[in-house]
Amino acid sequence: EGKIKNVTDKAIFMEIEKDSNPVDEIDLKEIIITLWNSRLLISLVMGATTLFGLLLALWLPNIYKSEALLAPVQAENSLNRTMQSYSGLASLAGINLPSSSSVSQTTEAIEKLQSFSFFKDQVLMNIFLPDLMAIDSWDASLNTISYDSSQYNFDSSTWVRKVKLPKLPEPSAQESFKEFQEIFQISEDKDTGFIKISIYHQSPHVAKNWVELIIHKINESLRAQKKLEAEKAIEYLNLQMAQSNFAEIKQALSELIKNQIQQLTLVEANEEYVFKYIDPPIVEEEKVKPRRILIVVFAVLIGFISACLYILIRYFRKKV
Repeated sequence: EGKIKNVTDKAIFMEIEKDSNPVDEIDLKEIIITLWNSRLLISLVMGATTLFGLLLALWLPNIYKSEALLAPVQAENSLNRTMQSYSGLASLAGINLPSSSSVSQTTEAIEKLQSFSFFKDQVLMNIFLPDLMAIDSWDASLNTISYDSSQYNFDSSTWVRKVKLPKLPEPSAQESFKEFQEIFQISEDKDTGFIKISIYHQSPHVAKNWVELIIHKINESLRAQKKLEAEKAIEYLNLQMAQSNFAEIKQALSELIKNQIQQLTLVEANEEYVFKYIDPPIVEEEKVKPRRILIVVFAVLIGFISACLYILIRYFRKKV
């Protein structure tokens, strides 16, 4: 009687354990057999996604990158140090000397390069806008660009794209800036201080020209800005010297004027005012994207995974 009771208890325990572990009911062998029996469906789905990936890879245009490696021009700003030396003495005479900025010239240039105002005033006016907004393809053998006829009519030099207000057929500066941000890249190496400026474009020639344009314009614009500031500072300091009756103040102002003239001379003489080339941009021969093989491989994996998931979901629904 005791043996019968033990056997009965063991059977009940095993039945309870079986009911409390439904995961054990999953038969891996049965799943593999189910997937194998559905191999035709898997093959069809993989074939469809592979074909789509192949067509997409062939349809995407080649994109080239032109890149310049730059070093910041670290000009010593002795004017700021001199002003700080004489600021206390000048304040006693009621003269407020211009304060120096704590923002470095390199930081200012990097922020300006990424600004809408720089693009609008310095870049947009010096590029052929259809190369940015309406390019269709680039012919490497002839080095010619074809434009999307639904966007731009090259023969009549008119924009024909159909857009809704407030947009106009000709892209605005703001719309062009958004597109430009997609192909423009700037990075700074915090350890070395070197700057990389890159442009991605279907034409490697356009990419190179635009990188050179950007670097030239940032040097030119900040150079003109600092020149104007120096000229105004000299005018201001001369006025303060004429109004002062203290010999010490006049001597301090004379040093400041001399220093500012030196700064103005450096601005006039140095065209590479902010950045100088370490490695100039070139016309790249090799594209950087798209990676067509990866696109096709990814499409194959997507097809395989999608088909297997569909089959397994259908399998488990039948089990329920």
